Amino acid sequence: MNEKSAVGYIHVYRCMMNGECYTWTINEYATDYYLGSIRRDNGINGLENALEAVRQHLDYQTDHNILNGIREIYHKYLKLVKN
Repeated sequence: MNEKSAVGYIHVYRCMMNGECYTWTINEYATDYYLGSIRRDNGINGLENALEAVRQHLDYQTDHNILNGIREIYHKYLKLVKN
């Protein structure tokens, strides 16, 4: 991973922790890993913040076909919050 990518991934993680929209798309594996880690380390409240950030990111992006996998991951974790 190059420095620019590393900075981008760190920024996305920070946005997830704060429930803020991010504009740089990370891959599906990283999205799933971040959400799982946030849930494990910060509980449901932390996961809710992260899901809000992912939702805002999905709304922000215009190429919805590319984000289908991320959308599926989002819904998987959303079910955990609702239960």
